[in-house]
Amino acid sequence: MSEGKKQQFNAPVGSVDNQGTQHNVAGVNYGVQTSTSDPELQATVQEIQGLVSSLDLTQATTTSQQMRLAEAVITKIEDQPTFKERAIRAARGGLVEGLKQTPVGAIVAGAIEGWTNEKD
Repeated sequence: MSEGKKQQFNAPVGSVDNQGTQHNVAGVNYGVQTSTSDPELQATVQEIQGLVSSLDLTQATTTSQQMRLAEAVITKIEDQPTFKERAIRAARGGLVEGLKQTPVGAIVAGAIEGWTNEKD
């Protein structure tokens, strides 16, 4: 594009509630932006994050060990149908992205996202 020419882009823009969290990892800032501000769904994600955080992730040094820890969290969610349904709604609202910060959390988030595909 030549320097004298300017391009203008006009398109409808939606809004997104900035209810996400800001993290600092190795000097790089990144945010998790969510598309819902439903307190129940946010509490659901916090509860899932608490389950992941309660595990001793330092002992899971291999992928198979991480998968076994994730399986324990997934089983706790699946054993409670209303909890599972809230987790699915949270995934549809874009709230599970923050879980992907650890390998175990990423596996759990992947399972929840898989459940949303089953429901569609």
